[in-house]
Amino acid sequence: MLTVEYNAILLLFNSRLNKKKIGGGVMIKNNKNTDFNLLQIVLFIIICLLSFMQLNACDIDFSIEKNKKPFYSIGEEIIVCVTVALTHRNCPVDINKTDFKTDGIQILAMTPWKEISTGTYERKLKLKVIGNKSGYIVIKAIRTCEKEGGKATLTLKAEVIK
Repeated sequence: MLTVEYNAILLLFNSRLNKKKIGGGVMIKNNKNTDFNLLQIVLFIIICLLSFMQLNACDIDFSIEKNKKPFYSIGEEIIVCVTVALTHRNCPVDINKTDFKTDGIQILAMTPWKEISTGTYERKLKLKVIGNKSGYIVIKAIRTCEKEGGKATLTLKAEVIK
């Protein structure tokens, strides 16, 4: 059964193959083009699958520069470095359009964006823990553009507000 389906698929992609009817099914003789046709089918399927995957145009990373620890108390300050690498070289959105959303954290200060290498930018943020009811404080960096943009989230465990 599988051979008949496989052979029928190959027949669709290459009409020059030698074929022979056997018991109502189609059997394809071994042909030097058969392996090449199978490779074409596999490559076609891989290309189709990759085209449906969502690829971000910006890689965004957070790293804690100062006061890294497993748990934060209300009032503590944290220095975080944000790195944005533009994977599309001609990004239409200015780096200053990067948006930050917070929950349980207050942004006290930000350095200007600095291009550390071609298409890679860095900025430091001074954050203050203000807490929330979940016990997990969050900062998100979001870039929105026609090329899928990018986003990253830093989540830290912190004191719960009562």
